Amino acid sequence: MEVPKPPLLMIVIVVASCFLHVKAWHGQTYCGGNAAPRCQLRYIDCPEECPTEMFPNSQNKICWVDCFKPLCMAVCRAVKPNCESYGSICLDPRFIGGDGIVFYFHGKSNEHFSIVSDPDFQINARFTGHRPAGRTRDFTWIQALGFLFNSHKFSLETIKVATWDSNLDHLKFTIDGQDLVIPQETLSTWQSSDKDIKIERLTQKNSVIVTIKDKAEIMVNVVPVTKEDDRIHNYKLPVDDCFAHLEVQFKFINLSPKVDGILGRTYRPDFKNPAKPGVAMPVVGGEDNFRTSSLLSHDCKTCLFSEDPAIASGSVKPKNKAHKPGTPILQVEVIEWRLYIHNQHFSSHIHQHIINRKNRLDMKISKASLLMLIFLGVMLCFLRAKSQGVYCSNPYERCFQKYILCPQECPTTGAANSMNRVCYVDCSKPLCNSECRRLGPNCYKPGSACHDPRFIGGDGIVFYFHGKSNEHFSLVSDPEFQINARFTGHRPVGRSRDFTWIQALGFLFNSHKFSLEANKVATWDSGIDHLRFSFNGQELVIPEETLSTWYSPEKDIKIERARKMNSVTITIKDKAEIMVNVVPVTKEDDRIHSYKVPSDNCFAHLEVQFRFFNLSPKVDGILGRTYRTDFQNPAKPGVAMPVVGGEDNFRTSSLLSHDCKTCIYTGLSGSVKWETKHKYALLDCTRGASSGYGIICRK
Repeated sequence: MEVPKPPLLMIVIVVASCFLHVKAWHGQTYCGGNAAPRCQLRYIDCPEECPTEMFPNSQNKICWVDCFKPLCMAVCRAVKPNCESYGSICLDPRFIGGDGIVFYFHGKSNEHFSIVSDPDFQINARFTGHRPAGRTRDFTWIQALGFLFNSHKFSLETIKVATWDSNLDHLKFTIDGQDLVIPQETLSTWQSSDKDIKIERLTQKNSVIVTIKDKAEIMVNVVPVTKEDDRIHNYKLPVDDCFAHLEVQFKFINLSPKVDGILGRTYRPDFKNPAKPGVAMPVVGGEDNFRTSSLLSHDCKTCLFSEDPAIASGSVKPKNKAHKPGTPILQVEVIEWRLYIHNQHFSSHIHQHIINRKNRLDMKISKASLLMLIFLGVMLCFLRAKSQGVYCSNPYERCFQKYILCPQECPTTGAANSMNRVCYVDCSKPLCNSECRRLGPNCYKPGSACHDPRFIGGDGIVFYFHGKSNEHFSLVSDPEFQINARFTGHRPVGRSRDFTWIQALGFLFNSHKFSLEANKVATWDSGIDHLRFSFNGQELVIPEETLSTWYSPEKDIKIERARKMNSVTITIKDKAEIMVNVVPVTKEDDRIHSYKVPSDNCFAHLEVQFRFFNLSPKVDGILGRTYRTDFQNPAKPGVAMPVVGGEDNFRTSSLLSHDCKTCIYTGLSGSVKWETKHKYALLDCTRGASSGYGIICRK
């Protein structure tokens, strides 16, 4: 008996897939046959959070696939640079280096400076701006970028206009001295003849991504200086120029250890950023070191680029030692590739099988073949719906190139289950497995500090410590590390004490001083990140992506976002793990407790849960002392709200000082391993050996 030919068969499988796909409908993107990409003639599912390649989602992201990559999978790609992430240059000009430190470099209007200089590629910038009467320096913005790579010289620049019109494209391109036109269509692409340079429009106008093969990916957006910017910063803009300029974000690959340039040098492992810590607008100089004679020259004092054909052709490559495990730029790249459907390879085989059969239209199929293909389609849909996983793409991590399935009880990395847990994989661990990790602190477990402030000590006893608004107190003080808290709050008329919440945490460990705090806001907006970080006095930026990670240079402090915004986990090596959420005082809280919250402050504050390792027997602090074996908790038993005092014993002069009466922090990191029975008090022995820290749980 004959059965329908392949076109009808394909329809049957697609219909079956639609009914059996238990998740929300995914959009798809298609890799055509031009230039023979690796993913040629394949339809690739878009992630749920960005289902289309044409219309950005609420996070301003679209579905995007690089059809030339060996892994044929879609990711959510921002259509604009992230000016709050590593490698960005925005505003007048504000840089965020590869070390995560914010700094400003003003240069001079109509001059050119080296942004990145490496032996086999160079990126320069032309600055534009003006100097109002009475000022000693120019206001500047980046007006153009010039690229030197192999034998190519490529530039992109903004067109000068008096009035901004978002319906016009303000970008101009040249390649090797000739004007280049790229059609004004979303995702329209141009490549150099040798495929070394690729330019792709992310939106129809004013937004592109430039890829330099094996070297860099640069996201560029054109914006004007607005009237509001002019009013705030007093730029005194002339009437004939709105100073259209570039917002840029760089992602680098295979930099040499000696890379230089205003931004490039911040990726060197030995670089010490000259930006002054603690300054609101840290400006770095060195214009004479980075100045080039033109946009496409490499004659600055610190330029490394060479036109030697051996290097330009790629036959000689500098050994790359710049990116070791855990450096910020690699961590950012890992985040972008982690979320995907585990069985993508399986999907590819099925699609290719169908296409091959379509090309043999005259071939008749047996009933068994039809049933087998339908069965495979059903299995594909089932696996897509059930088996989301994590891909480890960082070559420096132990689980590199491994697909790791999520547990059934927490099948996704993005959406929490009913127990507020998500799938989590640490790709640097020797055991390449996944676990269900709680998204934030548990305010009802030992080591927590939540609400106004309600503590649960290491001894399991609940107590309250109110302190005083705008003062600082020691939470944990040990010889090798200290954690302080700044309290925020207010005192309504008629009350004898402040209502308080924890607004900031300060950490002292080894030679580091690290802080995180909640920003003051009048009205809470869950779509905005309210966390602010600093490291050794300098502002620190952590990209707003789930599982985005930052490490200190010595890898002894790690910060990881549990969610895109307002939730992080901090690890102090061999000492503590701290889960932090930012929350407001809600109207319901205000009504129940009669806080009488003012209209200009919702008292955004921290919910915190600590897990400690290797505490000393003499550990102190409001919370720390409850982990001592000989501690007798002064909280009165049987009282609904047991309040403990002792403010004078724990008060410090600042968030990052250790001068309280009971502080024992010395800053000396020794090799002593203390033996205390509270060391493993919070290990989860409900899931065998998978949840401990080198400990086997036995009955």
